[in-house]
Amino acid sequence: MDARFAVQQVPYERWRQATAANLAADHLNGYDLWTMAFMEGKPEWEETRDFLLGASRDELSDLVEKTRGESLAFLVMMMTGACNADCPICFTDRRRKRGESTVEQRDRLLREAAALGAGYVYVPGEGEPTIDRGWWQFLDTCRDAGLEAIVFTNGLIFSDAATSRKYWDCEPEEAVERLAGYPLSMYVKMWSTQPDLVGTMMGINADKYRWTDYDGVRVPFGMAQLLEKYPRERLGIEVVVEGRNADEVVDTIVPFAERHDLSRIVEIIQHNGRTLGDPTYDPTPEQAQRATPLLSPTSCTVATCKAVVTSRGYLSPRIAILENQLPKPARHIDDGSLWELLHTTDYLVQRRYEQGCLCESEPVSLAGANTPALLGPSSVVPPQLADLISATPVATTGSTDGFEATTTVAELAAGEVAHGRPVAVLGRALPVGPGLIQLADATDTVQVAGVDVAAYSWVGVQGTWDALVGVVRATDSTVIKQSVRPPISRIAPELTMVREPALLQAVRTRSALVSMLRESLSGQGYLEVSTPMLTVNGDMGHVNQAQTEPVLGRRFHLRTDPEEYLKRYLTAGLPAVFEVSTNVRADEPDDTHLVEFQSVEYYRRLMTLDGSIEVADGLVRAALSRFATGRLQWNGMELHPQRPFARMRYAEVVASISGLDLSAPEHATAAGLASAIQAAGYDVQVPEGLTGWRRAWLEGLFDGHVLPKLRQPLWITHFPAELAVQARLDPADPRYALRAELYLPGGLELANVYDNLVDGAELRTQYNARRSHRVAAGMSHVATNEALMTSAEAGMPPMSGGAIGIDRLLMVALGHRNAGQGLLFAREGFAELKAGSMCGTDDGGCGSCSTGGCH
Repeated sequence: MDARFAVQQVPYERWRQATAANLAADHLNGYDLWTMAFMEGKPEWEETRDFLLGASRDELSDLVEKTRGESLAFLVMMMTGACNADCPICFTDRRRKRGESTVEQRDRLLREAAALGAGYVYVPGEGEPTIDRGWWQFLDTCRDAGLEAIVFTNGLIFSDAATSRKYWDCEPEEAVERLAGYPLSMYVKMWSTQPDLVGTMMGINADKYRWTDYDGVRVPFGMAQLLEKYPRERLGIEVVVEGRNADEVVDTIVPFAERHDLSRIVEIIQHNGRTLGDPTYDPTPEQAQRATPLLSPTSCTVATCKAVVTSRGYLSPRIAILENQLPKPARHIDDGSLWELLHTTDYLVQRRYEQGCLCESEPVSLAGANTPALLGPSSVVPPQLADLISATPVATTGSTDGFEATTTVAELAAGEVAHGRPVAVLGRALPVGPGLIQLADATDTVQVAGVDVAAYSWVGVQGTWDALVGVVRATDSTVIKQSVRPPISRIAPELTMVREPALLQAVRTRSALVSMLRESLSGQGYLEVSTPMLTVNGDMGHVNQAQTEPVLGRRFHLRTDPEEYLKRYLTAGLPAVFEVSTNVRADEPDDTHLVEFQSVEYYRRLMTLDGSIEVADGLVRAALSRFATGRLQWNGMELHPQRPFARMRYAEVVASISGLDLSAPEHATAAGLASAIQAAGYDVQVPEGLTGWRRAWLEGLFDGHVLPKLRQPLWITHFPAELAVQARLDPADPRYALRAELYLPGGLELANVYDNLVDGAELRTQYNARRSHRVAAGMSHVATNEALMTSAEAGMPPMSGGAIGIDRLLMVALGHRNAGQGLLFAREGFAELKAGSMCGTDDGGCGSCSTGGCH
């Protein structure tokens, strides 16, 4: 008997109705191979199949529009990663994730799901949904949208007044009464009636939750409250069967649920979290046999009428999957409407018609039956992991002679290899348990049963690919290179990736980003060129430039950017050039600055400032849209790269934020501006040697008090003439220069562009002024770059161009707070070794420190 809540038992006719609507939509969008394969050999779908093959696009479009409101039976939505329990079997880490879906995003998603015909929203939870800050708003929206909510909860909040007050601002008893007014059904964890065992299984102090006797069974006080005051038809229990509680589930817990008319979900333990590879948690064969008749279906593997959304808003092909296991690039609910995403995403459409999911139950019959006859799994991951671990390990040799790979880990992980096929595959052995390893190659991993080798060794495995459970069953193995030490080191940051191969994805993402920038600029007619890393002349800007030891008797500077060389390419006659360059600035590194960093810089003759902004704006927005891994935001503000970033003049921004009018005559001098800044109450500190420079006061006010208050991405244009750098002054108003920079909320600079100053005499004057400022600031004297002056005098064409910081661009796209993602050794040699850090890099580009992976 299906003991789930009635609302979640989708009738066969409703399932067929939704599936037909999805078949039509997917067929119309070009997924005919999958839709036809799904209907192949199913007589009940012949009429639909014939129609899809014979219908015109207009007829298909009409059908889709008429039926799209029937295409979704239910929505699966995770709310948060945070949890107030610490169950060892859990596949999550109990942490609230950066970028979790907002209340507004959830509201929109729920209403879209209801408009597509969804009857209920299923909340299994990556964490504990009742402690999500948007809990009550979620229930309000469900009620308004006509959705039934089915929520899995550990129930602890009902027994803990402090937690209830913290998250719900009321006592548990009040909450129970309030919840009864919502269309809410709850499965509450009831894993044992023994407080000590519950504490062990859930990783909590069970004494905190006040236990009481109810109908002869020991239950937490909150559960007793629910049984007394909450509608029984909307109350259920959820049980995970393992060796320690299996007998109690059969003899006490399920009978208790039946006596009180409680719905129930009963599942065999899934091997996740800290239980992975530990067969001691499994029930005995005798216990499993007794529990099998009680097992429940969770959700149907051919439920072509569902959508699954993770806590950060990514669309998932199935329920029990971590976000880092999602196909790349994963689709986010902000990428479009729910309908559009469900029918234009390859991995979602493909999953819709597949039937072999290991973590969800499978119907024995849908075709030909008028009722949803479902059968629960005998094990959630068949065959049980314990069976794999108990396999006798194959002999392992130490010779590489004769081993030749026939497939790759990536091909196996992607499902590109047929079930039962003999394979030979090479990778690094990550430890799981006796006779069981994860074979890793780059970012991909696959499970191998029957191999015992030293952890982290490179090994070649021969065996058979079992596609049903995603395991290579080994028949032979060869150690290619044995690891003789654990991958832990203060001086080798790459060892973090040895332990966590998925972190290498940042390297791949960086490579894809650079390729995209190159392809985009080349497609716009820019020619990629190379410029010297060793430069004869020093940088005239206000940066510290690194110098070399003598090379062939002469010291060189390491370039800070390729700008001056790129402009000389245009003097030579090329119309447009760019370079992806590595540059060095001898300044102390911090979260957003690296000593050695990467940029893309471009120039085109006869291009205007507006044209140059459009190029950089398009590149930045395309990169953020393509490579963002979650909700895109910076400094707490959401970014929207689907539209061009706003523009505003420098003086307007300063006036808006500080109230100072830079165009006022009294602010035209350094003394006048300094007086106004101080009168306005702004603390701007200018070094003694620079107090007479208006530029210094402008920079102090702008950097210290204006940029930190930006609340949106903004192109700031027309910098004051004192900040022209090498930009041409605006002919319409020479007080300002044709220079622009793109800043994110809080003032992070991502790109800069300008109309280049190409008049030789003016350029020399500008260089002399910049040198005077350098010297006044206590920096070294730098000689004029006479080669650049000669180039300008010889006919350097009018041009515009700019530069984009690749490290920062990737940092923002990936949601990190430290620059250098994808550069494993970005901070090597520059970071102070910390006692708590294994690699000593404090996020040396790998991203592991910011996620807790290295501490």
